[in-house]
Amino acid sequence: MVAIICRVMVAVICSVMVAVICRVMVAVICSVMVAVICIVMVAVICSIMVAVVCRVMVSVICRVMVAVIYHGGCSLQSRGGCNLQRHGV
Repeated sequence: MVAIICRVMVAVICSVMVAVICRVMVAVICSVMVAVICIVMVAVICSIMVAVVCRVMVSVICRVMVAVIYHGGCSLQSRGGCNLQRHGV
């Protein structure tokens, strides 16, 4: 009788422990996966945004510099207006 009660107790305790361990493992794995996916998504979105912002800023800065240099050269070389044929345009 004692042996049967011990076997039942061991079986119940083992099944409860396995269930608890499985739930904890699933919860930990899911939380880690969600955290990793969120970090990767944030990194990808940030890198794309930085790349787009850098391209836009570089193009705007280049256009402003070209306009300043071009119009500055025109105003220095010809006081009566810019002759586009002089500059090869």
